[in-house]
Amino acid sequence: MSISIPRRHSGAALLTLTLVAVNTTAAPPLEQITVLATRTATPIDIAPAPVVIIDHAAIDARQSGVPADLLRGAAGFAVSQSGGIGSVTEVRLRGAEANHLLVLIDGVDINDPALGSSVDFANLDLIGATRIEILPGAQSALWGSDALAGVMSFETTPAPGADVQNVSIESGSNDTRRQSIQLAQRQDAWYYGISARHSETAGTNIATLGSEADGYRNTTAHLNAGYTGDRGTVTLVARQVNAQSEYDPTPFPDFVPVDGNLELEVRQRLFGLTASLAAQPGWNHRVSVKRYDSDNENITDGARDGSSDGDKTQAAYQGDYSFELGPTMDRLTWAYEYVTEGFNQRGAASPFGDPNQDQHMDTQSLIGEYLIDWNWASASLSARHDDNSEFDDSNNFRAAVRIPLARPGTTLFVAAGTGTKNPSFVERFGFTPDTFIGNPKLRPERSRSVSASLEQSLGDAVRARISVFRDRLEDEIDGFAFDAGAGAFTAVNTNGQSRRDGVELSVQAQLNARAQLRVDYTYLDATQPDNGESTDELRRPRNSGRVVVNFAPLPDRLLLEAGLAYVGSHDDSDFATFPARRVNLDGYTLLHCTARYRFSDRFELTGRVENAGDENYQDVFGYSTPGRSAFVGLNVRL
Repeated sequence: MSISIPRRHSGAALLTLTLVAVNTTAAPPLEQITVLATRTATPIDIAPAPVVIIDHAAIDARQSGVPADLLRGAAGFAVSQSGGIGSVTEVRLRGAEANHLLVLIDGVDINDPALGSSVDFANLDLIGATRIEILPGAQSALWGSDALAGVMSFETTPAPGADVQNVSIESGSNDTRRQSIQLAQRQDAWYYGISARHSETAGTNIATLGSEADGYRNTTAHLNAGYTGDRGTVTLVARQVNAQSEYDPTPFPDFVPVDGNLELEVRQRLFGLTASLAAQPGWNHRVSVKRYDSDNENITDGARDGSSDGDKTQAAYQGDYSFELGPTMDRLTWAYEYVTEGFNQRGAASPFGDPNQDQHMDTQSLIGEYLIDWNWASASLSARHDDNSEFDDSNNFRAAVRIPLARPGTTLFVAAGTGTKNPSFVERFGFTPDTFIGNPKLRPERSRSVSASLEQSLGDAVRARISVFRDRLEDEIDGFAFDAGAGAFTAVNTNGQSRRDGVELSVQAQLNARAQLRVDYTYLDATQPDNGESTDELRRPRNSGRVVVNFAPLPDRLLLEAGLAYVGSHDDSDFATFPARRVNLDGYTLLHCTARYRFSDRFELTGRVENAGDENYQDVFGYSTPGRSAFVGLNVRL
């Protein structure tokens, strides 16, 4: 099992040191390909921007199936979970906002217009995932508005030669049960992957006062298939998610959870169809149609009392031309994208306003990128023009370079870019008119980002990376500004700059033939302007990190993992006073342990313990999180 970090970054002042673990088996590694560093899939050794890749073995070793558990303590990440399994979970990268991270599943954008263009990671199941790729820094020039702070891609394409027919069951604390099935094959010309999982739990109590458990159910089904012919490829992806989460109200005057009977039902669907054609040597053309939509229904005491729906449809064309120009191999990429987004809300009108609304926005984009490969180094220049139906047009760029240094295995990455984040439908038009009034005059947020990363490989056993980033955000949207005239909160563009500077350190090493080690550390200084001064951004710890050890005492039979994640103290808001006062939440340390014993070619026993130290902690003020829990499972190859 391994966590491979082939290269990373593009942003601003951050130091990331990364050592890469190697598979415990002796099979030679396949060539790593990045799908994010440039607009076209590119070998890691050529890509001018460094990326982080979490491979299938690392996902399997962690066992939880919840992305937040893989990312807590990881370099650059801050995870905020409002309670137990299924509670709202936000993921922030490099001190940015949760909706500044673009999230893709097999190339389909799942940032939800009904959730402020963010992603609730609580409902994102890792079933079928073969790897996760992360590209930090302002990437709007390549990937658009939601990529102001970076991009994360979840991929389910089976590995070459894959032949999988597995069923799994798991049971454990809090009446938790999971059942899953995975079918996948990959031959030279075609592949398919079909996976489904049903999870349910009685849950734990998220209120600091009370004892009522808040349950959660999730059923996720996913399809990924493709065919490669002599001159082109066709790929198809589809996904369906049905989830129900129980949660508690936050009544006046304290605005913290108390026991109650509230429920959120979520239905998400995605679809993607892509076809490419190699018309002649050096030329490639690709067209795609992708769609994501969600339905979110609120239920109070068994009665439906409101809903919000979001949808996003994209049609795109991309062309690539690869050629030799003197001593270099060059590639020119050009693309056109058309995206239409919708937001619908339904609910009972009140004296404060009518929440019923139907909103719509279109964006047309032109993208260009030029990649140069000198064999010993590479560089790229990217630019994007967005023509928005509701905002002023925007232009973004990114420049990135990879330079091997004199010492073998040492590589320097430098990148600079800009980012844009459009206001969400909720910020512009409101969501709960009795407490929040929209502001249709909001301007998009704008970011400037620079970064440098130094990577060192020490043979095949160790890889190290150190990076520094410096980000500056202007016109940041404050979604909790009080409008005295209206007597309610609204959203406004703030004056001044929000600053995100930091240091990330990540180390992975093969300790011996049976043991691997990973160490991550992040130092983050994220501030926002506040009445002429600067204050720390909420829910972003200044210090965080983790240590993960994998050990195979019986290779190919018994695999063990132990991990310790540390999240430092951070500020949050207590709305019991007006204006809301800042509170400091204590730092905490979470220990997890997993085991996997394969007692035949067909049967495998798994076990894991979460929060093994029974730490009492909060990510969000007023929301309790689960204590120690244990789970055991069985995997069967059909």
